[in-house]
Amino acid sequence: MEPLSVSWRRVTVVRPSLHTMARHWEPLARRVAISLVAAGQRPARQRVETFTRARIIGRRQQTRATRAAIADLGTRADQVAGWVAAHWHHHGHGPTWTELGHAHGLPARSQATAAIHALARDGWLTTGTTPRSLRPGPRHTGPAATGPAATGHD
Repeated sequence: MEPLSVSWRRVTVVRPSLHTMARHWEPLARRVAISLVAAGQRPARQRVETFTRARIIGRRQQTRATRAAIADLGTRADQVAGWVAAHWHHHGHGPTWTELGHAHGLPARSQATAAIHALARDGWLTTGTTPRSLRPGPRHTGPAATGPAATGHD
């Protein structure tokens, strides 16, 4: 195996042909090449292209899943806001974003975050800057969140 070294900006390889090739890779391919080098593997062009394609396909699938989950949650927006109000009633504070995601079938935090932003943009949920401040928004037609923290007064 040829000696390889990694820098944060590019993959530096002793063989000039690989060095020239690595300089022209897209940023994702560079990250793939750096991860291959870090794993002790040679970043051959075919291997880098294969891993890059796999990452791109994985990202596309994750994006589709997130969009589908947000669309599904959007159809149940009042139900989600009701769940948040019930959480306030039972616990005296709002749920975490992760709790809301797990309760409504969004296991990834990025999916829960995207869904909450979409529901907040549409007026179904509101949130503040403090932890557990998630509460039903103005479009929610059910009972309001109750408890001392729901009004913002202690």
